[in-house]
Amino acid sequence: RRVHGDSSMLYLLGVLGLVGGLVPDFRPPSVPLIVFSPYISIWSSNDHLYDNYPTHWSGAVTALTGFIRIDGSTFCWMGSCGVLNMLTMKQTSLRVFPLETSYTFEQNGVQLVVNFTTPGIVDDLTVLSLPLSYITMQVNSIDGKTHNVQLYYDNTAEIAVSDVKEYVTWHQVDVGSDAIAMKLGNAAQHVVGQSGDYIRINWGYQYVAVHDNLDTTNFTMASSQDTRQSFSMNSSLPPIDTRMPRACEDDWIALVFTFDLGNVSPSASAQRRITFAYDETVVIEYFGQLQTPYWKQLYPTAEQLISKFSLPSESDALIARVQKYQNQLLAKLSAVGGDQFVTLLSLVYRQTSGAVTTAWNAERQIPWVYMKEISSDGDISTVDVIYPSSPMWLYLAPATLQSMMLPLLAYGNNETNIPYNLPWAPHHLGVWPICDMRADQQEQMPMEESANMLIMLATIAQKQSGDVAYLQNYWNVLDMWAQYLMGTLPDPQDQLCTDDFEGPSPHNTNLAAKGIVGLAAYSVLLNYKGDHTRADQFVNAAKTFAASWKINALDKDHYRLQYNLPNTWSQKYNLLFNYVLGFGDAIFSKDVLQSELTYYFTKLNAYGLPLDNRALFTKTDWTSWIAAMGNSTQFDTLFSLIYKFAHTTKDRVPFSDWYETDSGDVKGFVARPVMGGLYAKMLMPSAAGAVVDSDDVFPSRFVAHRALQPSSGSQQRL
Repeated sequence: RRVHGDSSMLYLLGVLGLVGGLVPDFRPPSVPLIVFSPYISIWSSNDHLYDNYPTHWSGAVTALTGFIRIDGSTFCWMGSCGVLNMLTMKQTSLRVFPLETSYTFEQNGVQLVVNFTTPGIVDDLTVLSLPLSYITMQVNSIDGKTHNVQLYYDNTAEIAVSDVKEYVTWHQVDVGSDAIAMKLGNAAQHVVGQSGDYIRINWGYQYVAVHDNLDTTNFTMASSQDTRQSFSMNSSLPPIDTRMPRACEDDWIALVFTFDLGNVSPSASAQRRITFAYDETVVIEYFGQLQTPYWKQLYPTAEQLISKFSLPSESDALIARVQKYQNQLLAKLSAVGGDQFVTLLSLVYRQTSGAVTTAWNAERQIPWVYMKEISSDGDISTVDVIYPSSPMWLYLAPATLQSMMLPLLAYGNNETNIPYNLPWAPHHLGVWPICDMRADQQEQMPMEESANMLIMLATIAQKQSGDVAYLQNYWNVLDMWAQYLMGTLPDPQDQLCTDDFEGPSPHNTNLAAKGIVGLAAYSVLLNYKGDHTRADQFVNAAKTFAASWKINALDKDHYRLQYNLPNTWSQKYNLLFNYVLGFGDAIFSKDVLQSELTYYFTKLNAYGLPLDNRALFTKTDWTSWIAAMGNSTQFDTLFSLIYKFAHTTKDRVPFSDWYETDSGDVKGFVARPVMGGLYAKMLMPSAAGAVVDSDDVFPSRFVAHRALQPSSGSQQRL
């Protein structure tokens, strides 16, 4: 499209209007580009978009390439431009917003703004489940002259294979007479045929579509080397390649668009938009039940979905909705923390939202949400991964977190074809994307997971005006978990906790604190149920155990790592929900927190606060919880160290939650959704006025579910 006069910059200004609150020169460790599911998670781990091809979160190449021709001279703005031996268009800025990433390039009097927009609005499951992103390219003349401009885009087929030796097919598809769409997919279609962590999808279909200016748009499906060379030499694109199926790596088939923008004058910018979508067809196998994507309840086929959302009017409206949401969110974050805080929370949004998938449970006729434990096992809905991520969900979308609880509650309540017969909460459901975990296969964390579930359920209820109706079938199992905590406290003995990567930690005081808060959380649930007598019993038990904890964990001026180990210490991040749930001094008195915080600040290193006395590494999510409980100076100091790590680490991977505090080197874990924990400050009473009230932005959003109306390739290459 071409937009004239003062309105020519409207789209650009919609994005630039969001810059307030972001650190302008922030260098993310990795940049989210197209991130809307654990499988469709494309990042750029370089300073410039043209330094190398984008990759899947696992590091495998997922090649996207972009060129621009200005007055006959061709420049590369995305991809492995050095390998392609291409001149590059100078990148002048990068901004990572919660749901958009915006790059700006300049060359020969022309400015190119490229925005990657994913409409992952977390409090609307319909929108969150949409399997698409937009790539919007806007060209402006910035030197007062008119320039003749053409654009080129391609992506190769790695997105649809787990191994580049797998065979693929490609086709043009019909999404309406006023659109061009192409799709590619794995020839074998191994639907839910493998499970694991560092694996990629090899079923379903990727689509790209254009729905405007078709008279100046060309397309093909052909060898990427041939198509790129054709554009760079200002010659016609090669014809559609029909040699298929063939291996992804065999001459690297690409889906290609070129756009002739013609003359771009100072008074008339030009814009083109590509809709990038992926139909996973089946997203989860839940104990023998294949569950399809939730969006298919509205749009039974991907072609129907793309026909609607590639329309300029629809994509403009959806992007405007995203930007309005972002503006409101950034304003609320800015009211609580500084620019570094806002910048980091913007970065982790898609890392967290993109680790979940929303499936349709046909048997129950409701959507269920599942989370992948990315990069640390690939487990499905690991309770002690959902728990650290929960601050973002509780702040922005408690109903979505409720939908995340349902598959776990059903499994723990023995509603699956594989029985669960343990008196504590499960650890996880299976390995992505297959839920088939037997009770005896669980990584047993009895106190950890039982308390996690009770704490999250209680906070969800608080955020939803005490609504616990959906728990009517689960009170017996919740009571069993609470009784387990009651019978095990005050000392968890030799149990694993979520920080199991550090090895055994018997008599762990932080784990005991979680169990105590878990008991108090159950009292919250009982009060909402109307069982006030039993609620009093559980909260009184929590108070008794907390008093014992305070005596037995004390180590002079702070509290120990383990009850039985003097001269030790650890981050007591599990105190957070004592304050979030509103217990204040009633369970753990304020002096406990103050003594801990004071002690922590004697242990700071160049990049942060170690997790405990056993090593110098830390967990980013847990440190952010400690920061949330501190005063403004403590909060700013700890977040500045997290920011320093993100901004300067040499390890260019999606934001890690496990790194060395002396060097800033990543220890392990990448792209994990636990980074939603950085929103912990937004749950504290001090941030009570910063609630994102999005009713005006999303008047049709629902609580848990509203009725729907039908309607490996890492090698260097060219």
